[in-house]
Amino acid sequence: MPETKEIPVILKLYDLILWTLNHTARFPRHHRYSLGQQIERTLLELLEVLIEARYVKDKARLLDRANILLERFRFEMRLAKDLKVLALNSFEFQAKAVEEIGRMIGGWHKPFLAHNLRLELNVTRRQVMPVRRGITFLGFRIFPTHRRVSAQALARSTRLLKERVQNKGLSMDHKGRAATANPWIAHASHADTFSLRRQVLTRLALRPMKITPKESALYAAKPRV
Repeated sequence: MPETKEIPVILKLYDLILWTLNHTARFPRHHRYSLGQQIERTLLELLEVLIEARYVKDKARLLDRANILLERFRFEMRLAKDLKVLALNSFEFQAKAVEEIGRMIGGWHKPFLAHNLRLELNVTRRQVMPVRRGITFLGFRIFPTHRRVSAQALARSTRLLKERVQNKGLSMDHKGRAATANPWIAHASHADTFSLRRQVLTRLALRPMKITPKESALYAAKPRV
């Protein structure tokens, strides 16, 4: 059933939009129709996303999008301040409002996680952070546009590979060396790690210096995103 009561974060955002439109209307002409309109579009799109999230069951994707738009708005207002078209006290006022809206969006995530996914956030460690910083999950650092192996997972995997090489020795042929690293290759191939895999395998002497096309496919499979 759709939610019938007003959502506090939408009301807070609505007030911020009114405040912002009154300020962008006073931008100098050469910024009014460029930066000013971009700021307005960002806020109106954010309002549209939150209103849609109010009426759908799966809110996670929309709330993630809302966080991205809020971060974009933050940088646009910072740009307005640096261009001297927004006073410092006005910038500080909107920064506090943006921070509060960000916390409210994060709080909106909690009921969805609890009731839909049956997940509970750790109250002592949870943080609302921009998705551009990435999320650590299953040994990967996941960003909106790509994935990387996390630093901790890479250090642990490199250490284990080195130990396996030392235990088995380097007398085995190249295919035997590659087989030693196959479990790590399979895991790392789920991220954008083509160059990383070549670098690690070369450093540990797990592949020959010159490889054939067939061996290249063995040692460095294309990453799957």
